[in-house]
Amino acid sequence: MTAQEACFRHNMREWAGEGYKIGSFISDTFDVQETIRRQWCGSLLPLVRSLHERHGFRAVVRLDSGNPIAEMVIRALGDFRAVLGVTGNPKTGLYANKKGYLVLPDFFRILQGDGVSLEVIPEIDRVVLAAGFSTECIATRGMGGRNLHSGVNRDTQRTAQKPSIVRVAGSWRHTAKAPKDDPGKVSRGGWLDLIRNDHGDYETVEVEPETSHPRSELVTVFEDGVVTTEWTLAEIRARAEAELGRAGYYPFGGDV
Repeated sequence: MTAQEACFRHNMREWAGEGYKIGSFISDTFDVQETIRRQWCGSLLPLVRSLHERHGFRAVVRLDSGNPIAEMVIRALGDFRAVLGVTGNPKTGLYANKKGYLVLPDFFRILQGDGVSLEVIPEIDRVVLAAGFSTECIATRGMGGRNLHSGVNRDTQRTAQKPSIVRVAGSWRHTAKAPKDDPGKVSRGGWLDLIRNDHGDYETVEVEPETSHPRSELVTVFEDGVVTTEWTLAEIRARAEAELGRAGYYPFGGDV
């Protein structure tokens, strides 16, 4: 059993036991197609069905990396259909609703969580219907980078926070995200530090676990629920302007 599958099993049992009726599971960490075919519709299927029958729990398979219109959603629905089949029974496989569109079994839904906007949503619905599936197969649509901002957001420069190392039974192991459908989202594993290299540029380097590099530039600002360092907005702007000014760019005033 993979660590991913073990995590899915644990969370499903915990959430269903606590009375939750729905749980979303990020399934694109490595290969979402294999995850759907071999885990959700394979080794995990008996547990998913059992938790739905006993607790009314529904597993939402979260897609993410990749083109949401031309690839991810339609391919995922096709994978479910290929493995589970169209049984006509919502307790076992796909079935047709009153309008003739195919619906996933009651214990499964999907979620598209990347590349989604007000303009993209109707396009996703259009291709889903054209492929013969009902839009009710999709539990929800959303994109974290656009919840608060539009135009410029965390995806503009492809930034995100991911765990890079984990300790299991006393031993450190690298952990990283490497989605097959979006190589641009591959993250780096190991105990990482940030330094200025010999050229004066910032560089991420790997060091021994629980240590720091002698030239580390990192400052602890939040640890174990406590804010340890604070700066004013003016201080942050001044530091940013000084740093960017090295390249001849002055974002907060002055001449280039």
